[in-house]
Amino acid sequence: MGDREGTKRAMNEQEAREATRLRDAAYAALMRGAMKTAREAIEAFMSFDREEALGMLTSLGIETNDAEKAEKALKELNELAPEKPYTRYLSARVAYMKGARASLIEPLKSLLEDKKASAQIRERACNLLGRSCR
Repeated sequence: MGDREGTKRAMNEQEAREATRLRDAAYAALMRGAMKTAREAIEAFMSFDREEALGMLTSLGIETNDAEKAEKALKELNELAPEKPYTRYLSARVAYMKGARASLIEPLKSLLEDKKASAQIRERACNLLGRSCR
């Protein structure tokens, strides 16, 4: 995700290993469907990389269909990095979860045209755009 000034702190080697361990533990728990364990690992990871952790918490809220938790994490993420493609995608995804459809078409098309967006984000935006048009 790149360096995020103000949200990703400088770490020594031991802290970097711990951050990686927590991130990996969160993703492994998500893959197992252990949402409580995933949330705990993400919250611990927050002290290492707030922006990434907030994105993970937003995604967790989406995966668990908990709009309130997704919106809470997204609000903080939007304060840190509103222009980032992943934040913009998550904003559209939460709006979709809450029932928005046609209003997502232009923001998603804009995201598809954003050269800073990774191929993965553009693919997700494309899929969401397709669902929004149905």
